[in-house]
Amino acid sequence: APWQTVYYYFDQWREEGRLQCLLSALRRTVRREAGRRGEPSAPVPDCQSVQTSRSGGIASFDAYKHVKGRKRHVVTDTQGLPWNVLVHAAGDHESQWALHALKPIESWTTGRVETVFADSAYQGLENDIESRLNWSLNVVEPEGEKSGFSVDPKRWIIERTFSWLGGWRRLSRDYERHTDSSETMVRAALLRIALNRLA
Repeated sequence: APWQTVYYYFDQWREEGRLQCLLSALRRTVRREAGRRGEPSAPVPDCQSVQTSRSGGIASFDAYKHVKGRKRHVVTDTQGLPWNVLVHAAGDHESQWALHALKPIESWTTGRVETVFADSAYQGLENDIESRLNWSLNVVEPEGEKSGFSVDPKRWIIERTFSWLGGWRRLSRDYERHTDSSETMVRAALLRIALNRLA
């Protein structure tokens, strides 16, 4: 289709939150097909820093990852299915946006969530998460003294989701001017990934 037509519907669906609604219904279906309840009991949040293009918009430098661009703040369940996506400047620390990423999940579930599994970047948020969401934060540490790459308990789930996103050319970097467009692009990719679970 002409790009103008594609962009028109993309813009409409972004404004109306249609992809978010589709993703919400689909992830519950996928969980039930796998023999699980529709809502998760343990979210797993993390960030992925990506470079931005010349289109402009919010961006800053992530000194830890040595990336100038944005962070994709994704929260999944233990099946790797997405429950929220939030895009912000790469220079912002995870702890600044953690509650913004987790808070909407509280209204989308019916009180099943008990524990949040996260890495050391979220350390220090235990009291805030408990007081505002009534959840406990479990900071997952690597098992034993290992050099090089290691698979951390629970943490590999969100890393796998990020690796799935790496297969999408449009997500190789952030090409969008606005962060809400970036979030919609990520949701579109995750929607296709979730659909593959039902194929």
